[in-house]
Amino acid sequence: EPQGPGGQPPFILAADKKAKRAAVLIPGTQTPADCVTDLRALPVCVKTEKGKVVGWAHRGMLRQATAIVRVLGSVIERLEKEGYQVIFAGHSLGAGVAALAGAVLRLGLEGPKSTKVRSLCYATPACGNASLGRYCEAHAITVINCDDVVPRLSLETARKLRAELEERREAVRLYVQQDISALKDVQNVTEKKTRSGASRLEGDVSAEGAETAKELISLGIPAPKPGMEAQ
Repeated sequence: EPQGPGGQPPFILAADKKAKRAAVLIPGTQTPADCVTDLRALPVCVKTEKGKVVGWAHRGMLRQATAIVRVLGSVIERLEKEGYQVIFAGHSLGAGVAALAGAVLRLGLEGPKSTKVRSLCYATPACGNASLGRYCEAHAITVINCDDVVPRLSLETARKLRAELEERREAVRLYVQQDISALKDVQNVTEKKTRSGASRLEGDVSAEGAETAKELISLGIPAPKPGMEAQ
């Protein structure tokens, strides 16, 4: 199933008996249900057992992290008692869930408390605010590939992008109006120059014709009538 009955994401639990290591592998967004989880971005408060605020987390990812710990909590407890190092590992959406699952276990919010669990996260999306991020530094490692947009995309950055686009839309509208006005000014200047140039040309042609007629008459040659060429 895309998600378990408790809302947990699909996962694989793999263990290496020789190395005493166990890994919970969580995939990224693959199904419509995963997309719904991505969109449940409103923050929810994360507190310690004593009620102290740790930070704010992505609602959809925290729900999945809590659900997966609810399913695996007792298994992880047993593995740690047997000397296993348990690691949550995920990519994209799975990375956010992995980071928060580690926080859920370390805080004891669901299932048995564990301070040994670690999280290895690839292309982790924004799954919490700065204070929660600082808390997760103790157990989570995040790997980001250059300018990957996923780790930089959040509800807050989406709001900022919308505000910037609205500001730029107004600026672009003003630029277009200025360009149109400039084109109209150029067109008006060109038309004026063309009209004045044509008038001067007609005047020059008329004066030249009169001078030619005078020269022909002085030579005893009758001036040509309009529409005829001088022989």
